Amino acid sequence: MKLYLNDYLKSYAKDKPIRMHMPGHKASGRFCKLFPTGKKDITEIESKGLYSAIENAHKDLRSIYGVGFVKILTDGATSGVLSMINAVKDLGDSLIVQKSSHKSVYNALEINGIKPIFTKSSLTEGLYDLPSAEETAKLLDANKNAIGVLYTYPDYYGRTFDLCEIAKEVHDRGKILLIDNSHGGHFAFMDKVVYAGAHADIWVDSLHKVFSTLNQGALLMAKDKKWQDKLEESAQKFITTSPSYPIMASCEYGVKERLEEKISALKLEKIIEKQVEKLKESKIYTLVGQDLFKIVINVEKSRLDRVELLKKLEKAKIYYELFDGKYMIFMLSAKTKKSQVKKLCKVLKSVRRKDEPLKTDKQNLELKTKLDYISALKLPSEEIDLTSSEKRVLATNCGITPPCYPLAVAGEVITSELIETLLDATNKNKAFGVINGKIKVIKKENL
Repeated sequence: MKLYLNDYLKSYAKDKPIRMHMPGHKASGRFCKLFPTGKKDITEIESKGLYSAIENAHKDLRSIYGVGFVKILTDGATSGVLSMINAVKDLGDSLIVQKSSHKSVYNALEINGIKPIFTKSSLTEGLYDLPSAEETAKLLDANKNAIGVLYTYPDYYGRTFDLCEIAKEVHDRGKILLIDNSHGGHFAFMDKVVYAGAHADIWVDSLHKVFSTLNQGALLMAKDKKWQDKLEESAQKFITTSPSYPIMASCEYGVKERLEEKISALKLEKIIEKQVEKLKESKIYTLVGQDLFKIVINVEKSRLDRVELLKKLEKAKIYYELFDGKYMIFMLSAKTKKSQVKKLCKVLKSVRRKDEPLKTDKQNLELKTKLDYISALKLPSEEIDLTSSEKRVLATNCGITPPCYPLAVAGEVITSELIETLLDATNKNKAFGVINGKIKVIKKENL
């Protein structure tokens, strides 16, 4: 495997250069003992070798993915989402999005003055319903001046939808399909799932979630080279002027390693499938999505004793990605060992079951919209106690993190159910949009 960026950084460090440039650690001995990547941590020095390595890495990535444009990002998928929305902002006044979009999508909409047109936000078993081709077509027909569609695929819980049919509806109407593919970058190397890049015009892959890549590593991509100048211009508004070259080099490595080790990853998928089947046989309910590298347990439906579950996982030194009170997510990768998957399943099956009846899901988080999103963000607002905010109109977004998507957005009317959910999340330090028990609402005289 040829690794242009890593080879250059190794060569630079080996020369023992006199570093009269940033960063300030200067690759000192003590620092590099604590942080070994320090030797490869440099700034944008004037070097043909560095520029050539970056160019060759991007060239290889374009070839691997078969696309017209790739940009390695060291500020996470968030910078990619901001960049791609900014690049298409002049094509219309609105975007069709899911309510469950990552908060970076909402930030981008606000920055660019783009109005969100939401797909249905009903919940099934505590999760937002996924968009359909039929719904997408209706929303596009009803909003002729929309730029197009921006969907999250797959979602945080590993669920997918019919991207092929949705893309057809979007492109038949001459519109743009953007995809936040933060949790689906590895789909490009899996046989049984549709990769976002097969149908999207512009998309973002967050490599660090599943690839052997340092945290914050991501890719911004477009199928057609015609987007190159616009995306480069937009990216410069949001990415750092001091990129981490170790992160950049790890992105090149992560993709090329995934390509080389595709067969071993496929073997792990089969192992995971077998273990999940055994969990089902033990009446441990899993959320079955297309992403086999996510094991999602419905703790509530499985009647697992939560206290015992958490204690046993801690004792086994197994750390999960998310526990939202209902679902527990375990994120795997091609580097997860067979023995580790088996150990997880063994622990889950050993947890005591509760005999108490299941609680009824609170499905009433669909909220009434009083004002459109952009208008609500601009009106004068005030901060009031969350406990006394029922029936007031939100001037901000609020929700739970992770997964960092809002339960309610600016312009919607607060309900008692929303207050109860946010209070519970606040007590666990997992709420956003609520600061010191207060929430931002629009002043009554402005409604």
